[in-house]
Amino acid sequence: MKAKLLIAALVSCAVIAGGVFLFVSKSNPNAPSGGATPSQNNTSDTTPDSPKLKAQTVGQLADCSTYTFDELSKVWGVPFVDTDINKVSELSTSGGKLYSCTYNQTDSGTGVSYVIEYREHPSVESAKQSMNDTRSTEKYGDKVYYLKEDKAGVGDEAFFWARNRTDGSKEPNQQMYIRKGAVVFLLSAINLDGVNSTYKDKLVSSYKLHYE
Repeated sequence: MKAKLLIAALVSCAVIAGGVFLFVSKSNPNAPSGGATPSQNNTSDTTPDSPKLKAQTVGQLADCSTYTFDELSKVWGVPFVDTDINKVSELSTSGGKLYSCTYNQTDSGTGVSYVIEYREHPSVESAKQSMNDTRSTEKYGDKVYYLKEDKAGVGDEAFFWARNRTDGSKEPNQQMYIRKGAVVFLLSAINLDGVNSTYKDKLVSSYKLHYE
């Protein structure tokens, strides 16, 4: 359980314009998440250029049935057996929705966790501003806080993101920001034993399973 709490902290500490989720539920992503969530056939389309997403309702558990354990296992090379699901919240006072789904190799928080956070903005301009806000935190003065690497050919704009660790410690969280239309995705690959260089390609492959 301590490992699960640490994973949640790793995700939330790097979220610049998002939020910290406190309500967590369990579900099998190979089936709908339950009666409190929208039908799997419903989709949300913020703008014509935005990706097709599951329709979500603020205050209800997110529908995390887009991904299955089997397809994620093929990308990451490990079995996935557990899902953490959060409630959908309002992105900001101007509208939009914020929610995330976490797919875990184990139910204890050890091993690999793939997290996808969805930020459905009310407009493309709002989504662009969100990406720029994140970029602006890369460094302050001469001090570099995050390592950013732009990635072409994914969404409308994308970059990898990780903390700048100067003490030689292992990085447990490789992240990737992707904007497609008015939707910003924050992908996180978490391994408490440390991530490696293959995680970047695996994040891209996971995204492209459904959104390219």
